[in-house]
Amino acid sequence: MAKAIDVLKANKSNMPSKWKEQAQWHVNNWDWLKHSTRIALKAKKRLAELGLTQKELAEKMGCSQQYVSLIFQGKENLTLETIAKLEKVLNFDIIEYKSNNYKEPCVSEKRQSVYLNEPKSPAYKLRKKEAHP
Repeated sequence: MAKAIDVLKANKSNMPSKWKEQAQWHVNNWDWLKHSTRIALKAKKRLAELGLTQKELAEKMGCSQQYVSLIFQGKENLTLETIAKLEKVLNFDIIEYKSNNYKEPCVSEKRQSVYLNEPKSPAYKLRKKEAHP
């Protein structure tokens, strides 16, 4: 046992460990790190499906291969612009809308009239109040 301790002491680094600071950084940034990690995993999987390299992806996105590497590490605080570029180049949706309350913007008058007549819509409630004071 003394021999193992001697080996450890002989190989001890002169630089102090930063594990505590790194762990605290992860705790402090977990809110966005969890999303960044999920995006990285989805993008890596899609990249493999398409048979592209990180370098090819970087060229198509208009960024460096080093930046793509940072994205794939899951530690990059991504902008919506970067997420949109990934979606466009990899041709898949990274952000999925799961809520039943999500409604697409009203594009046609027909869709708008349907939306305005839905009982839960704010416009319906306002029109109902105006009709029945």
